[in-house]
Amino acid sequence: MERRCLADDLPTTGPKERDCLDLAHRGDIVLGRTTIRPSIRTIEGPEGAAKCEPRAMQVLLALIDGHGSVLARDDLIELCWDGRIVGDDAINRAVAAIRRTGAETGADFTIETIPRIGYRLTWADSQSGEPPGLAGVEPRDDLDGAGSGLSRRAMLAGSISTAAILGATAWGYFFLQERADYLARIGLARRLLNTQDGIVRAQQSLEELAESYPDRPEAWGLLAYARYKAAEMVPFQETGAMVSSSEEAAERALSLDAEQSDALLAIAMLRFSFADWKETEDRVRQVIDIAPDNVEAIEFLVVLLQCVGRCEESSQWLNRAIAIRPMQPSLLFKKALKHWIFGRVADADRVIDGALNLWPRNEWVWNTRLMIYAFTGRPRAAITMLEDRENRPASMLLSTASVWRTALIALDSGLADDIAKARDAILQSAPHGPANAGQGVMLLSSLGELDAAYEIANGLLLARGRSVGSIQASIDPRLINSQSWRRTQWLFIPATENLRGDDRFSDLCRDLGLLDYWRMVQVWPDDIVIGSLKTEVA
Repeated sequence: MERRCLADDLPTTGPKERDCLDLAHRGDIVLGRTTIRPSIRTIEGPEGAAKCEPRAMQVLLALIDGHGSVLARDDLIELCWDGRIVGDDAINRAVAAIRRTGAETGADFTIETIPRIGYRLTWADSQSGEPPGLAGVEPRDDLDGAGSGLSRRAMLAGSISTAAILGATAWGYFFLQERADYLARIGLARRLLNTQDGIVRAQQSLEELAESYPDRPEAWGLLAYARYKAAEMVPFQETGAMVSSSEEAAERALSLDAEQSDALLAIAMLRFSFADWKETEDRVRQVIDIAPDNVEAIEFLVVLLQCVGRCEESSQWLNRAIAIRPMQPSLLFKKALKHWIFGRVADADRVIDGALNLWPRNEWVWNTRLMIYAFTGRPRAAITMLEDRENRPASMLLSTASVWRTALIALDSGLADDIAKARDAILQSAPHGPANAGQGVMLLSSLGELDAAYEIANGLLLARGRSVGSIQASIDPRLINSQSWRRTQWLFIPATENLRGDDRFSDLCRDLGLLDYWRMVQVWPDDIVIGSLKTEVA
């Protein structure tokens, strides 16, 4: 039976004689300011050119040939995989690759996900009703009324059509300008959310955006995520209200689009607890299945896997996130930490020094440089950093810097008196906030002060023991609650090796729900960070 080809409407009897989406024989295509060159698998946009994977290019051509129509997943499988059985992941990867390449080149097209149906492509001229243009093809100027045989009726109809197209084009231009502004504001908010100083600004901007575009699910979804992040920046007594407002925004987004990935991520993060490690992991992986290029979801999975001691897999996901956003500070400092965890100290230094040169005032980057110095036998270098007040983050309190200096002196000397002074200073600072407590556990573990380390860890993570109730909110005037320190990612790093070697660690893991999680998923922590504890898990 003859099959018609969407690509050029030529008859074909099978894929061996002619592939509907044959890249080698397709001409170049213009979408607004973007040129698609299928034969060399290149996308050229205002911000540069980039290669596209063959299958991703075929999917892009199928969407272009659809002229703005929605293509179901089955349509894409038929066109791009010759109807072979492939999983949803194959389509997700192809769409994510197109979006990533489009973002790198500043391309003028967008792939829109139509929940539970498929995808469609929009581009700069798609609202005008005109199909994509062919690069290098000029309109003919010899088609006048006499020479072409066009009737007066046809010419009149053409004039009416031209007027209609011009009107549609004007409306389309306004629509595209509005959409470009909306997308620019969404993009700016995403960038701000990945800087500690920008979270509040991002939230404020998204509050205005959601109010201006009440029917746009992405605005509400990203607002839900921003409110979750902002919950760490409000007074402790206001955290609950901020969390509730995050959930409300997520529900609003999901009422507009049941697969809005930022909203689903916010819900997963809001519901996280030590009692449901597996459920949280499943929710985040489902978000990534829906939106494979959602870096925020991937980054949360990176942290979650680190929290359960699966450092190697966490590192693999981190590399995937960096491939999408290679210059994001929060990803680069995590990359340096991963090198440190796996004993690649020189690589850790290279990555974190490069990041510090780019973002010398970024608190996360600066603290990571300090930690790697402190816990790789170079406490004097860390002291030098602390004493450089001009380049030290303004957010670091003098009291926090003093505690670090006392601990670093003890790490350097190893003297009993210095260690005792450091222990007392850390125990006094821990109630000042979760960040102080988490860092204190690392320092105490490295100093061999395990009783004090467990006292703080139990108070911070399980709200029990002598520290219960004291480690609540930061007295830092910036009002940073740093709730992320209440997770367990720092239990599986070199600084807490002594803590993991203590008999009490298995009890801590049991009470945190980690033993049940490992048994449930039948995936054990990496040997490099867990050692003999696996015998208790099995």
